[in-house]
Amino acid sequence: MMPSKKLAKLLESTEKHYAGKKVPEQYQKRYGKTYSKKEARSIGYAVAKRMGWKVNRRKKKSINKK
Repeated sequence: MMPSKKLAKLLESTEKHYAGKKVPEQYQKRYGKTYSKKEARSIGYAVAKRMGWKVNRRKKKSINKK
C-alpha cells in the first residue's frame, strides 16, 4: 500500500486543479456543470487507482471494547 502522504498530496493537487472548473459534456450526468471540491477529490482517487495504487476510501471506525 502506498504512503498516505503521497495520496494526500495527490488529492490536494487534483482538488485545487478541478474545483470550480467546467465539466466536459461526457461527464456532466455524473458531476453536473462544474466540479465541487468533493467531486474533484473523487477524481484524485480515480487517478490514484489508474496509477496502480491501492486506495481504501473507507474511513476507519473505532471499535469499542466492552
